[in-house]
Amino acid sequence: MGQQQTVEEASVPEGSPQLTVATYNINWGGCYGGPTAAAPSVVQAILNTKADLVLLQEVTGGNQNVYCTVNTTPNTVTLEWQDYLSSHREITEEYPFLGFQLDERWMGGGDAVLSKYPFEEIEWVPADSGWFCGWVLKVLWPVDNHSKPIYVLNTHLRPPLSPTSPLYGLSVSAWFESKEDRKNDCIKFYQVLLDAIKKEDESHDGEERDGTEFQSGRNVTYNCIRIFVEPFIIVAGDFNEEESGLAYTYFESEAHLKDARKEFDGQVETWFWPVLGVFTYKAKYDHIFYSPSSFRCLTAEVRKEGASDHYPVVATLIPRPKEEEEKKEVEEAEERNILEATETVNNKRRRLGS
Repeated sequence: MGQQQTVEEASVPEGSPQLTVATYNINWGGCYGGPTAAAPSVVQAILNTKADLVLLQEVTGGNQNVYCTVNTTPNTVTLEWQDYLSSHREITEEYPFLGFQLDERWMGGGDAVLSKYPFEEIEWVPADSGWFCGWVLKVLWPVDNHSKPIYVLNTHLRPPLSPTSPLYGLSVSAWFESKEDRKNDCIKFYQVLLDAIKKEDESHDGEERDGTEFQSGRNVTYNCIRIFVEPFIIVAGDFNEEESGLAYTYFESEAHLKDARKEFDGQVETWFWPVLGVFTYKAKYDHIFYSPSSFRCLTAEVRKEGASDHYPVVATLIPRPKEEEEKKEVEEAEERNILEATETVNNKRRRLGS
């Protein structure tokens, strides 16, 4: 198990609600030990996360009549994860809200959501690359006697493989092409999430609630409860790339999200694959991104357990405390004022110089 780090307890506001999120690629084929031996180990790994929201990748189902021809013997039947999980007593008792999305084109293209809270599907988004879809959801998180929407993208981006290669999917061209495919697909998926937030905001713009106007993009109060209008966002899954990847860089640098795994357990690999019994290839492919303007991460870890070729990644989040949020708003306003004042001075100097 990775070396877990935590925020000092004294810095956590008393009574602050916590949300624990896990992402786990459970492997379409059951992986090590075969489906029969692997399934109980994978389920136990899921339960051990103690997560409120579990996002799974490579989920298969009983209505899938497809076979895999990459990295295995053709026509090898795989484990039906949907049937197994949805009928498992401990899973259904722990997670009353389950959802599955299957992709008949790809054995490893299905996703699942196991949740303690209700959720709504926004869209199952096809990838422009032709590979795995992205799943955009809205989870209704009960906080302060009302539900806060959390916008979630469960993603499994294209691996650096070719489905037509006879060499276990390996291909030099696929290695390079897949980088752009992952970035382009994740941008498309994330835009669907952003559009859903915008639509939600627009549906409330100008509403009067107990004499207080609801304004998009601002923190307002009604019924004596402060609403965090800054959206709660989580993007998690198997990215099939590390921190130098184009998709990862997009979420970190352009979408301005933070990776909880990198923040707390950044040196621990999340994926491994033995190669011909000679060596084991390892990488950090699984990530949990969150919106730092609305969430604060208390802890994150890579849990080295289960029978998949991936390990579960787990993060615990809380709403960003009001004091921190207000301080951040003041700092941003001051920074804008400084930039505006500097621009004014520079304009005057340019005019005088001319």
